[in-house]
Amino acid sequence: MHISRQILGILFIIHFSFFISSCRHDEVIYPTIGTHVTDEVREGGLYVLCEGNMGSNKARLDYMNLHTGEYYANWYGARNPTQMKELGDVGNDIQRYGGRLYAVINCSHKVEVMDLQARHIGKIDLPNCRYLAFKGDKMYVSAYVGSVADPDMLGSVYEVDTATLRVTREVKVGHQPDELCILGDKLYVVNSGGYIPSRHDSTVSIIDLPSFTETEKITVGTNPQRIRPDEGGKLWVCAENCLTILDNTNTVTVLPVKALNISIHGSTAYIIDGESHKLRAFSTIDYTELEQPIDISAFEHPYGLLATSDALYITDAKNYVSSGVLHCYSYDGRERWRASTGDIPGHLCRVTGAYELHGDTASQDTTQRSPYISRVYEYVPAMGQFVNLL
Repeated sequence: MHISRQILGILFIIHFSFFISSCRHDEVIYPTIGTHVTDEVREGGLYVLCEGNMGSNKARLDYMNLHTGEYYANWYGARNPTQMKELGDVGNDIQRYGGRLYAVINCSHKVEVMDLQARHIGKIDLPNCRYLAFKGDKMYVSAYVGSVADPDMLGSVYEVDTATLRVTREVKVGHQPDELCILGDKLYVVNSGGYIPSRHDSTVSIIDLPSFTETEKITVGTNPQRIRPDEGGKLWVCAENCLTILDNTNTVTVLPVKALNISIHGSTAYIIDGESHKLRAFSTIDYTELEQPIDISAFEHPYGLLATSDALYITDAKNYVSSGVLHCYSYDGRERWRASTGDIPGHLCRVTGAYELHGDTASQDTTQRSPYISRVYEYVPAMGQFVNLL
């Protein structure tokens, strides 16, 4: 009996579709290949959110297991094989709050919500979102939502319920708000005017949390992007032309430092100087500059910064289009280790006890495997002396 080519083609497509669907009936977790970078043992782990270049969809979340000394590239991608486009476009902030991780993916207009193994839980869709702050059962997110055609170009701060992942309130602030922090019942957000130099802002908006209204604006340096509280309740604001400190009465002190990034631990504020590209340290008590022995003069572009109780982590974004480097230093100036990261490693999140939570094949299994094969669904061996050996 003669069967036409068209019928044969249709039968082939049906058979092939059935074959594909029958093979992919379960979720595949691809193993992450770790690189051993140190024998020093510390508690917990460190997440590294790599921004990636705008429009390239290369935001990446890496993980450093401080307990084993292993650095894992693309930790999120390995744990979420069903997520289209993986993490998304431009990672802008990452924080742990309770038993979850929250990552702002700026150009994908979302906040990614994960468990502490970086497995996808959900997401909050927000336009041009930037940075995070938390209090109680609420998350606060800054966003560049102003239109270029709008003469005011006001951004917003959104309040999000962490249980339902739904927006509950919104307040307009200044032009293109960036980092934010909370002290008591007040939320402080820097208004940067980030994208358009001719429209750079120079204020900090104060939001009353119970009423969720802007109550005051304080003038600081031009184009402020970072704001961090110290142990005494003072706020340190990084701007392109100065470092501004606000005390409890909102009195302004200005230091002539072009601060690119800041991290505060104890009574010391560590600053990446955006002009000299040096690491500098200041007392949070009397604002005097302190001697510090860490030399980052060999860095191409120092970028991310995190001061913890036992180490200082600094990233080098290199040329901003290829892999960066994460460096770990002792406070006496010794470099403990370094690891290659994704593009533009900008945001660091330390988690304690993470090695206990990450007790899966990526952190415990030492078996050597091919980096190209993650699972064999079916195979039919040919005749020969190696039959039935995989």
